[in-house]
Amino acid sequence: MLGTVLKELRAKHKITQEQLAAAIGVERSSVGKYEGNQSVMPSVDVLNAIADYFNVTTDYLLGRTRTYAQSPPQVYMVAEPNGDALTTFRRGEFKGLTQDEVDKLAIYAEGLKAGRQTNDSNNK
Repeated sequence: MLGTVLKELRAKHKITQEQLAAAIGVERSSVGKYEGNQSVMPSVDVLNAIADYFNVTTDYLLGRTRTYAQSPPQVYMVAEPNGDALTTFRRGEFKGLTQDEVDKLAIYAEGLKAGRQTNDSNNK
């Protein structure tokens, strides 16, 4: 059942096995085994990571219910460097990082965007 549901979710979200594997912290071959006929079940942690990634319940993944959505996903709130706005990131995207590390990534991303804008201006 998990394999069928996982394939459907990946198709619906238009992501590859490689992209899902990277997001949940496993090898691509593991995702293939979860989807295959080999009856390979992920660990509880990986099952939870898949559920978080797709914002579904583990019961949905396991075919115990057809109720799709779970409670709102946990997110990190990241203050922009100017302090005006907040950006949200889904928990699965930054699995294992602390809030401080996520904040640093946001600042780094802003710097990258600012550098890109400067380069675009210079090329005109």
